[in-house]
Amino acid sequence: MEEKEVMAEATAAESTVQKGAHTEMDRVLSTKDMVVQGMAWLCPACITMYYGIINESSGGAFPLVTLIAGLVMFMAAFGYANMGKKYTQGGSVYTYVGGTFGPRLGFMSGWLMILDYFLMPMICYLTSGLYLHILFPAISANIFTILTIIFVFICNYIGVKVATLVNAINVIVPILMLIVTIIWIIKFVATDAPQSTGTFLSMKAFMSPDTIKWAGVLQSAAVMCELFIGFDIATTLAGEAKNPTKTVPRAVIIIVVYTLVSFFLTAYLFNCGWVYEDGMLQDPNTAITEYYVYLGLGWMNLVFVPINTIACIGCCIAGNISSSRILYNMARDGFLPKKFFAFIHPKHKTPSFNIALAGVAGLSALLFQGQVMDAANLCSFGGLLGMVLVNVCVIGSYWYKDKRRGTKNFFRYVLMPGAAAACTLFLWCQLSAMAKIVGFSFLALGAIILGIKTKGFKEMPPEMDFSEAE
Repeated sequence: MEEKEVMAEATAAESTVQKGAHTEMDRVLSTKDMVVQGMAWLCPACITMYYGIINESSGGAFPLVTLIAGLVMFMAAFGYANMGKKYTQGGSVYTYVGGTFGPRLGFMSGWLMILDYFLMPMICYLTSGLYLHILFPAISANIFTILTIIFVFICNYIGVKVATLVNAINVIVPILMLIVTIIWIIKFVATDAPQSTGTFLSMKAFMSPDTIKWAGVLQSAAVMCELFIGFDIATTLAGEAKNPTKTVPRAVIIIVVYTLVSFFLTAYLFNCGWVYEDGMLQDPNTAITEYYVYLGLGWMNLVFVPINTIACIGCCIAGNISSSRILYNMARDGFLPKKFFAFIHPKHKTPSFNIALAGVAGLSALLFQGQVMDAANLCSFGGLLGMVLVNVCVIGSYWYKDKRRGTKNFFRYVLMPGAAAACTLFLWCQLSAMAKIVGFSFLALGAIILGIKTKGFKEMPPEMDFSEAE
């Protein structure tokens, strides 16, 4: 009996080696779990941090900017939902593009998303340090940023279920804080306080005609799109999802609809409470702390800053999870060294080396102290292009490859994703020159790696696992 057990174990071990010698991650996440991860990234409380920089950039059109970004992301999200039904492993854009257009473009899209998910947490690391520095001015903001990076690494290293539990707290607590703030703003407006609109139906709060900057509105909308990308978190976790053909699309739509409604209402009420005027903010990067002083709630900063830090940690945990999973999938398919990037911790079942690498990338936040808008432009480069690619994949996969024809399918698989891709690409064009220089430089590096891997593009890239759902 013991001899048979030994032989069975040896056979199983040999099978594992033949399949690629990597340990699969557990499928433990429900729709609720993925929604929590996505909500942690785009927690409604995070929108308050953009009150200053978006109003400053757009000339007081914070709600308009949020609405434009939200509607474009709503269209784009259907592309992710459709592709999520087709491919049940993780990887998101990397998997969708590779499965639709081949491994070369698949690798380049995955490389693009590495940039996106490495840099997405940078905003939260950055703002966490800036706000904590306000409470403890004797300590450098950079020190707080580094401590946040270390804490996020520990949470993700332990395991995705632990990270989900932490993020559940990170979603609930900041939302409660936001509700209290909005209630106070409503009372402020209802009493016709100075510098408020005195009404809840105000064009000036939506977009001030006297100060609006249309070029700034479009660039700000491109930056704001990054806040909505929490719905993509669900697709990167498909490899750890229960029944992914159903749970992933549901999570995508739930996240984007909730975000659109909550972000817009928050932005509008904030502008009703304090009508934007040029030069009224001392520091747009941390304007929410000035907002509380204006409301007569200066003491709330003692509550807001710790809670905002919790929200930032949640965002960083979600972004770190996604980047580490993309690297894992690319290594699993042979594009990156498996011993490092496809390593799964035997106890915690997490790609621990990738998680550590994502933490190192977070140190880039130290380069942007006091320049949140510049950092936000850089972070949006990969995310917006990724959304364009996913919606192009819907057309290529369903309409051309699967030949889904008919009026209904034309609307669903051509017109809708085509419009989403075009609108997203238009917003991407509004990003700063610096963001495009850095982004294209990173893509060039990816092309060099692909060229080396394929011996000057003469050979096909490694075979990729793009098995479709049954």
